[in-house]
Amino acid sequence: MRVFVAVDLPAPEKTRVMAAFTPIRRAGMPFRWIEPEAAHLTLQFLGQVDDPVIGAIRAALRVTAARHTPFSMQLRGAGVFPDVHRPAVLWLGVAPCKPLLALQSDVARALAALDFEPERRPFHPHVTVARARRDAARQAFAGLAALVPAVTHEASISVDEVHLMQSHLSRTGARYESVAAARLGEGNTA
Repeated sequence: MRVFVAVDLPAPEKTRVMAAFTPIRRAGMPFRWIEPEAAHLTLQFLGQVDDPVIGAIRAALRVTAARHTPFSMQLRGAGVFPDVHRPAVLWLGVAPCKPLLALQSDVARALAALDFEPERRPFHPHVTVARARRDAARQAFAGLAALVPAVTHEASISVDEVHLMQSHLSRTGARYESVAAARLGEGNTA
């Protein structure tokens, strides 16, 4: 099973996020757009995991989530990895607030104890909305530098759980399914 740990977005917000990128979509650039229901914030990608390990991951997420209280995170700003001249990923930004950074760090530590390698790159919270087609010519993205700053979507999202998500890959794109959820602060008396 191919899995990752994520913060899911509420369904109405997923639709608003994707709508914010309509001007870029209309420009006809060679991006593969995610379906709105797939919008999420990845905390850690785990990759292919054998079924017997899933139970240990679920338990680790429950313990980790219980140590954190619900919080709000801010969605704002758009960007591109690695840059607008050679785009690979188009994203909506997530402000790196202390509770989110602490949760991500704690999830990484808990999963490292289960022998999952932590991400080498610094955590840059974002919601992926599109990926550039691999066969796209660089010049096909002319004008992207002007369109990205025009994405002005902003929202405050309540975060009260983390999900273990399964990724189902196909030629038409990935579909994600929550296989477990761990509520923040569950079991806390404070």
